[in-house]
Amino acid sequence: MENSSQHKLQKVVWTEEDFENMGWHDATIYAVSFLTNQWELVFDIDYLVEWVSEGVAGAPIEFWVAPATLVFENVNGLKTNYEIWTGSPLTPSIMDISRSGREYNLAGNPWEWTIELEHGGKMEFHASGFRQFFRANPIFQKGQQLEFINRGGISFDRPTKI
Repeated sequence: MENSSQHKLQKVVWTEEDFENMGWHDATIYAVSFLTNQWELVFDIDYLVEWVSEGVAGAPIEFWVAPATLVFENVNGLKTNYEIWTGSPLTPSIMDISRSGREYNLAGNPWEWTIELEHGGKMEFHASGFRQFFRANPIFQKGQQLEFINRGGISFDRPTKI
């Protein structure tokens, strides 16, 4: 399927208010930063904006993919485990992000977040919310990961306009 049209994002910055409309399944993580002075947990990811199928059984699925910076705010209580299996890529994929609770913990954060990674890895923490910044418009392609040059390398930039 060839698609030369441009996919327009509804907005450049998404927040926890958009959580129910978002999904991170198969989003590739390129880098993680722990900004302790700012109490932030920051990810450089390829976000799958849309999965596209021609509706034909067995036809390949194609994707609109955009580089994004995902920032969790006021983070505390971080617990993580991730095992790199022999032959698996060093860049893990997110399987799911979930949140629970609306009760404030001792640090005043209402949400307990769980990021499930491929191969059973997991990150759990408390945070007040998140912001996800799209760094470029989505690119239509067959694979779920952008070429390194097309995504602008590793970045934690937080643009408010593209």
